[in-house]
Amino acid sequence: MRRLLPFLALLVAAPVSAQWSLAPWSVRISTREVPADRAAWVSETLVAAGTWYRDLGFRAPTLTRSADRYVVEVVGQVATKCEKELGSYNYVSLSLCSGMFRMPSGELIDPATVGRADLEAANRLSTPVHELFHAVQETTLAPYDAEAEAHGWIVEGTATAAEYAWNQHLHGDFGMTGRPDLSLPLTSTLTANIYPLGHFWYRVGEMLVPRGTSALAPLRFVFEQSAGWEEAGVAAVDAGLRAAAVHFGAPRAYANGLYDLVPRYLAEHTDERYFSTVPTLELDAPAVHDVEGTLLPLASTAMQVRVNVDEARLTVRGIPVRFTLEALDGGALGDARDPLHLVVGESVAGRPALASTPFTHVVQVFSDTTLLVRVANVAEEAAATGPAMFTVRIEAEGFYGEAVTDGAAPSLSAPRPDAARPDGDRLGESIDAGGALPPGFSVRGPGPWACEGGGRSQAVFDLMTPDEVGRDLDRAVPEMVQDMEDMIDDVEVTLRRLERQGMAAGITPEQMAQLRQQMDTEMARARVEAEPDIAAAADEARAERMTRLMATFVGQTGGTECQMTLNALLSGREGGAQILAGAVDEDLYPEDEVPEFGVMVFPQAFLDGMRAGVSSGSMATPGTLPAGLREAAEAMGGWEVCTMTAQEAAEEREMARGSDCPAVTCTAGQLVLEEAAQGRIAGSFQFEVLRWPETSSSGCAVPEARGTVVGHFNVASTDDGYDDNSLAGVNLGSIRSGLVPIVPGTPILDLGVE
Repeated sequence: MRRLLPFLALLVAAPVSAQWSLAPWSVRISTREVPADRAAWVSETLVAAGTWYRDLGFRAPTLTRSADRYVVEVVGQVATKCEKELGSYNYVSLSLCSGMFRMPSGELIDPATVGRADLEAANRLSTPVHELFHAVQETTLAPYDAEAEAHGWIVEGTATAAEYAWNQHLHGDFGMTGRPDLSLPLTSTLTANIYPLGHFWYRVGEMLVPRGTSALAPLRFVFEQSAGWEEAGVAAVDAGLRAAAVHFGAPRAYANGLYDLVPRYLAEHTDERYFSTVPTLELDAPAVHDVEGTLLPLASTAMQVRVNVDEARLTVRGIPVRFTLEALDGGALGDARDPLHLVVGESVAGRPALASTPFTHVVQVFSDTTLLVRVANVAEEAAATGPAMFTVRIEAEGFYGEAVTDGAAPSLSAPRPDAARPDGDRLGESIDAGGALPPGFSVRGPGPWACEGGGRSQAVFDLMTPDEVGRDLDRAVPEMVQDMEDMIDDVEVTLRRLERQGMAAGITPEQMAQLRQQMDTEMARARVEAEPDIAAAADEARAERMTRLMATFVGQTGGTECQMTLNALLSGREGGAQILAGAVDEDLYPEDEVPEFGVMVFPQAFLDGMRAGVSSGSMATPGTLPAGLREAAEAMGGWEVCTMTAQEAAEEREMARGSDCPAVTCTAGQLVLEEAAQGRIAGSFQFEVLRWPETSSSGCAVPEARGTVVGHFNVASTDDGYDDNSLAGVNLGSIRSGLVPIVPGTPILDLGVE
């Protein structure tokens, strides 16, 4: 540790120019000489360390005119025979007491007898290296004695990192002997944390340099900073790390100092023991839970999230778990989430390009899984970081058929604007339907028209209002570009890790830089070309007067999988409760504003056939169906939906009067939406279905059977209309999510995941 120079300082004359002098060191305690063998070892270590520091480019410490350099030391827990008043000289002190070194166990060990393979001992034996680094630090920090305590995280942390780097240099292993508590701010002055923080400094240095370069080398740029050392010196550290990133050609993901390096450091360390307190949250999918917290500047927090998976509901797609980070104390200017970082497992969540886009990260789990989730608070200008309040919402699946009790439940209410049309047609009119529908969904009818799922069944839906579609289009290009940049960042980071481990990356840093430049150029060009068309499409979408509802429900029938889909075009810009028909006189409405609905049920045989057909990729011969699609068609058993308007039914009966064939008419069908709002849809429906024969000998198209299909649905989600559709849906900015794209309103085929 740094010490004032009490009584020996009186012997110090004016300093000479700071040049590395590598002459042997004279080692003694006060006026007593240290035994020759031990003194020789200390001197040799200091000379070797000085040579090493010089070669790494560090400034030489200020020496004195004295021909000799003396090293005096007091053991941490002062023994009677090693009095504190002995002091220290030339900024160098050693854990030396009568030529013995005190180990962490408290045992006094003769350094000459300790094997260098013992890294625990090697750390203790690198004390001269640690103390000499303090002399190096003083070339920069000497004018800032008033901030000495505030600089502890730098002074003792980097000196400990120097020990680690020295051990790596000599023994091929840095031999860490303590973990920092990352729950504390990096700038914490707690003695118990400033030494273990050497691990942070060492690992950060390792991130910045290529293989073969010492992890200590970036600290030269920190101690070359001539400004920013006030208070805790965060500004100087930040500037130095940025300069080191440029000098060593570090990945772009490491370029922005502590803002980039702190979350990346957290991602490389998934051991909860780096945090003093790690609460555990247990969720049974589907579930939602909100966690709030407060962070001091340059601090982090962690929690374990255990997701329990019901194998009975597990598909090839797995269970998506989404983490959404929000700031609770944001101001009117900028994005209040900017200082906040979300780290899940080994992944740093990609930041959204726009303030209107949720800050999310999605993980797929296929079995009971525990994830270490961290939130860090580091502003882009690290020295300007203030305290931050945040909330993390954790969603497993994210769509719910019943009230969620695992935590704060999503809002299930929204305004119901009047959607009545002035033309007097009852279709699309606003209603105030009452009566509680059971949670989940159910559909009952003849043949394959049967499927149901309870309150915890899987469901995906999207109520796409004109404003939401416009927002999605506004985000599309910026978020796609941001996702591509994040992907390239992740590739660069992975390549750097492989290089550090001595593994062949398959591409040189120079080639990666060239590839990145090419991709940046291509993305910039594509963005310029696409943005005008996307902007026009967004304006056009906002001008619409209708809302589209799309939903897919996953359930069972007779012990096998089945799915139900719902597609509806609703009157009004916000949807809302209303009644729709399956068949509508389109002449009564403007083009693209016909309020109608459609429901389909897909039995497992149909889904299996579709999966086989799509996954085979085979082309059908003329006159035949592709592989799998014939089986899908046969699974419906000839049953088809039949809906007609009153006018169409009358025309059918009129045509039948002039023929020998009976009239085949159907009702219009009806969907009663009790609620169609952001976050919840509920309603009931009925329509007719007919089963047609494969062939007919009479020449008349007459159904073999007729039936009525009835059903209901009542499900909720956390989607408030600003969602990024990263749990399901066509997510234009979800390249990094790894999820199979799911389009609500179509069958979920689970393709693309091994």
